[in-house]
Amino acid sequence: MPTGSFPSSLCSRCQSAIETSDHILSCPNTQATSTRKHLLDSFLSEMHQAGTPNYILSTLEYKLSLTLHIKYVQTFFSHGQIPPNNYPLLLQAIRHQNFIGWDNFLQGYTSVYWVSLFNLAHSDNSKQQSTRWDVKLVTSGIQILKEIWSDRNSQFHGTIKAETRILHRERILNQVHHIYAHPPRLHKRFPRVTAIPLATRVSGSTTNLER
Repeated sequence: MPTGSFPSSLCSRCQSAIETSDHILSCPNTQATSTRKHLLDSFLSEMHQAGTPNYILSTLEYKLSLTLHIKYVQTFFSHGQIPPNNYPLLLQAIRHQNFIGWDNFLQGYTSVYWVSLFNLAHSDNSKQQSTRWDVKLVTSGIQILKEIWSDRNSQFHGTIKAETRILHRERILNQVHHIYAHPPRLHKRFPRVTAIPLATRVSGSTTNLER
């Protein structure tokens, strides 16, 4: 049986694609999409409070909206606000982050040019602010990815033991139904999987079903 067709490899929310690190950022499930939008909004709000110029916020909002597969709303407008001397550095930061990867931005791999751009925008007190801003940019970006996985895990595993047991049994039952629908070919010395009626099989304990 191909591993990719096994039910446990499917996304627990949309049930329409194999769950991968890429899919976790693009799952079309309504709740998953809403969570990603909320997390991006919180990230932008935190960076705004940290004194990030609008032209950086606008860029981050656009690029991360694409990365998280959510609608770009353009909360922060940067038209006419970019000083001429800052524009080349902004392009350099974008190109460098494009090369690093915006998905990697969410893992803490941020371009050094973002800090340079921030320093240029706050040239009067950049030495005092840049270190705090740099840490904020990295930690807040990582927090987005962390919360996306936390949201996924709470739905997949549950938040209390009783809920976890129920969800675990549902996954096992789905696997059993899949095996009965596509029974494997076994050596003739082994009994057929379907020799035991499905109704009898699924009435057993979760521990027995896992064996």
